[in-house]
Amino acid sequence: MAFTDQSSEVSANRKRSMISETEQRRLVSFFLEITVGETVATARRFLAATSWNLDEAILLFYSGYQKDYAAEDEVDAPLTHDPAWEQGQGGDSPRSTGDSASVYKPPFDLMFNGSLHQAKSAASEEDKWLIVNLQSREELASHTLNRDTWGDEVVAETITNNFVFLQVEHDASDGQKIHTFYNVETLPVVLVIDPITGQRMRLWYGMIEGETLLEELVPFMDVGPKQQLLHKKRHPRSTAEEQNPSLETVPETETPSLETLTLSEKDQTNAMPMFPPLPQEPIVGDPRLLCRVGFRFPDGRRLVRSFLKTEPIQLLWSFCHSQIQESEMKPFKLVETTTPRSANTIHYDSDQTFEQSGLANSIVLLSWE
Repeated sequence: MAFTDQSSEVSANRKRSMISETEQRRLVSFFLEITVGETVATARRFLAATSWNLDEAILLFYSGYQKDYAAEDEVDAPLTHDPAWEQGQGGDSPRSTGDSASVYKPPFDLMFNGSLHQAKSAASEEDKWLIVNLQSREELASHTLNRDTWGDEVVAETITNNFVFLQVEHDASDGQKIHTFYNVETLPVVLVIDPITGQRMRLWYGMIEGETLLEELVPFMDVGPKQQLLHKKRHPRSTAEEQNPSLETVPETETPSLETLTLSEKDQTNAMPMFPPLPQEPIVGDPRLLCRVGFRFPDGRRLVRSFLKTEPIQLLWSFCHSQIQESEMKPFKLVETTTPRSANTIHYDSDQTFEQSGLANSIVLLSWE
């Protein structure tokens, strides 16, 4: 894609003439803060191509058009850091422009100010889990995490009150440690770490929506790392299970889940039965061979899943068990609703298949017993 369209060139020039030189420099500076290592000429070309819309320019840059819009003959050194990054908008720039640029900045108000070791110490002292976000400025998902997830007021407040949050660049010293010890495969990544043992409790790759993140952080808000450690001492497991990965040892590939570490003796007495393995969802051309069932979960989620009509209805429990974290701590029951006034409890010990049960196109409600 080259700048051969004269009408597009004229439009960009008109738009640029409407923006002051000061504002242009601010936009270029913000662009270079995000696209580290690029030149002023490249920044101006991307901004001009998108009528000086910073968001669109950044998205265009990360869409694979770097070579098309890179300056051919002009080479400029990147601008130095613009104080406006921390100060937000200022001077005679329009408010919308300042807001658009500032949303990509790291969440300074949320971040722990210190090293990984200091963050672990602080989290351990406060009995909070440590959330680590390992970033790369070269990945668009890192910037959208800053804008959409860490910039969400509810997410920020929840993390501030319940966790210690550390954001690290992958090429920093602490970033390299995290990358190695926790076998990070791609960037960005968000980890929940036990600050006492260094054990990796949870991991998400790429962009994760704020609502999804909050749902999956709920178990960590119910039980702190000290309480978990106390439970483990009272209920010791096998030697192999007791080995926790830390920054001093290479972590295991699979880490025990939080739920298995927080079962009380009463919960263990009422342990869930072993559900049959859940096969892969069938993909069959003939819909007459399938039974589609809708599910509603206590947290409001709604899912739809297909089963073969010849499969046993116990797979309903297998599917629900795979979708909820509390399943190992709380027994649950399933209720079929075909009409608003009709509700029938589904019994696990039934020997019916999906075809015999008549569950096709019904809604199954999950509720805690």
